[in-house]
Amino acid sequence: MIQLQAPAKVNLFLEILRRRQDGYHDIQGVFQTISLADEISLGLLPAGKGIELRTRGCEIPKEKNTAYKAAMLFFNYYSLPPGAVIHIEKKIPLGGGLGGSSADAAAVVNGLAHLHKVPLEKDFIKQLAFVGADIPFMLTGGCALVEGMGEQVKPLNSSLDMTLAIGYPGIEVDSGWAYRTASFLLTENPKTCTILLRCLKEKCPDALNDALFNRFEQVVFEAHPRVFRLKSDFLKNGARAALMSGSGSCVFGLFDTQDKARAALKSMQGKWDWIKLVATSK
Repeated sequence: MIQLQAPAKVNLFLEILRRRQDGYHDIQGVFQTISLADEISLGLLPAGKGIELRTRGCEIPKEKNTAYKAAMLFFNYYSLPPGAVIHIEKKIPLGGGLGGSSADAAAVVNGLAHLHKVPLEKDFIKQLAFVGADIPFMLTGGCALVEGMGEQVKPLNSSLDMTLAIGYPGIEVDSGWAYRTASFLLTENPKTCTILLRCLKEKCPDALNDALFNRFEQVVFEAHPRVFRLKSDFLKNGARAALMSGSGSCVFGLFDTQDKARAALKSMQGKWDWIKLVATSK
């Protein structure tokens, strides 16, 4: 058995560009992995014995689990008889917009490639985007510009050098619902991440509040006012900027110092299901 970490991500920018003919959506986003992570144990079973999946903190049926589907795709793509045992200990909240299921899938696929000593081919990674749009990014992590339906990943040399705090309001947001609903908001002039990329490159936090953007905030805030209140609470307690991650419901706040972030957490604790400091990861 090998032990793997499956780190979550936050979206510093997320715009939906268009709905594709195949029903998926093209996006433009700036993704950043963080220290919050699921813990995975992975081992091989005799060839043809199938995939044994055990999860703690997640009761999704095996056939609907993203890590299971990614593992099956791996064995089919590389023409290997399936044989693996996967144990997932969930630390990343479900339906929180932190990419937990894609993180698990990426860790499992990386682990299987290591155990079978095969490279992850570009065509296989492209197919993984249909299993979970965040998986191609999660395979590399760090800070990256993500486009297409998630399969186009361009690592950025810059990173977010600020203290992050993340809050979870206890609400699971279905990403399919979020995409369907947000599609009605699409315009001919989508937002671009140009200002954010400049902020990251030049390390100028003063413009961050205007540079951060998430197209999903409008529909999620209308359906779940508690998520909006969480963002407002971060800003009220000294965050330089705050943003909902992914399709929600987690919100992160950016602070100039750890002391300011700790003071905010002390003030906000008790109001939310959980709130914690995290670090960015490379």
